[in-house]
Amino acid sequence: MKIITPNGSIDCRIADTSAKRAIGLMMQRSIEPLFFDMGRESRNSCTMHTLFMLRTIDMVFLSSERKVVDIKTAKPFKPVIRPKAPARYVIELPEGMSRMFDLGQKVELKGE
Repeated sequence: MKIITPNGSIDCRIADTSAKRAIGLMMQRSIEPLFFDMGRESRNSCTMHTLFMLRTIDMVFLSSERKVVDIKTAKPFKPVIRPKAPARYVIELPEGMSRMFDLGQKVELKGE
């Protein structure tokens, strides 16, 4: 999948099974962008964690309309990371890569 912002684009793997969503980026030495569709928009359905993560990552939370509703940088072993506003999609990124996104910005998803 390709995520397109006004500031550039990112190639992203998709966590498209329950197992991939459960494992996410845990225990990964190198961080490749990973896209999650949580199926519905809410603050709770997009609650994430960084337990068993080896590196700090960025998380970008998107609404159903694909607008950025929150951006967080998360250190390893944080048990609860929740967006400030309801979200349907989450993008996990290497630390610093979230600079491509701005709050309120609409992004385009290609190949979903």
